[in-house]
Amino acid sequence: KSGAPSRTPKVVKTPAPSKFPALAAFKLAVSRNSPFSHSMKKVLVTGGTGVLGGALVAHLCARNFAVTATFCRDFERAQRLESATNCAIFRCDATREAEVESLFENVAPDAVIHCVGANFDAILPRISAQNFAKTLEINALSAFLATREALRKLPDGGQILLVSSRVARVGMVGQSAYGAGKGAVLGLMKTAALEGAPRKIAVNALLPGFIESDLSREISEEIRQKRQSENLLRDPN
Repeated sequence: KSGAPSRTPKVVKTPAPSKFPALAAFKLAVSRNSPFSHSMKKVLVTGGTGVLGGALVAHLCARNFAVTATFCRDFERAQRLESATNCAIFRCDATREAEVESLFENVAPDAVIHCVGANFDAILPRISAQNFAKTLEINALSAFLATREALRKLPDGGQILLVSSRVARVGMVGQSAYGAGKGAVLGLMKTAALEGAPRKIAVNALLPGFIESDLSREISEEIRQKRQSENLLRDPN
């Protein structure tokens, strides 16, 4: 059910924070000296059942935030995350306007972390317009819908964190659609930050390096090692 958490006990291996260099940057946003930790009680994590999203949910729940994690299709995976972290789960297709509006009406968060994303790996001459458009929809349109609703619904002093990618800044072979989508997220963040400033709503972007996830399973070991070596942060502790 949409927005109805399940309490059926499940066993799940929670992602180890040491595997995610992006957590090092994220921890700065929830440190003791950050306004995030002092005033933001209810946090919405879109795409919260993904690899990075799940790690962020676990990190926040361990620090007593009231976290709602969204998922789109994999209800069993969402249930496992709920059982492991005690977060709430909410079914939402982040590319559908009505579902995103319903999400914010039901959750009423103080802060939003947008982790929704998808990749299609192909060099430019081989990627179809359909695959390019779908990748943009999942990465850019979802960020727009979440950010728009956040600016409409967050209280004064709220926070928005959009997950972009290092690919958006430096590029990468085979990542034209993904890079374009995550690049759009950066542009969106800059404008949203200006528009949110009068109400003291902070809008930032996180640009993780390479992360082992469902999106990277098809990458060869050679390329995987090369991308891991490019991460600027290797030890989040």
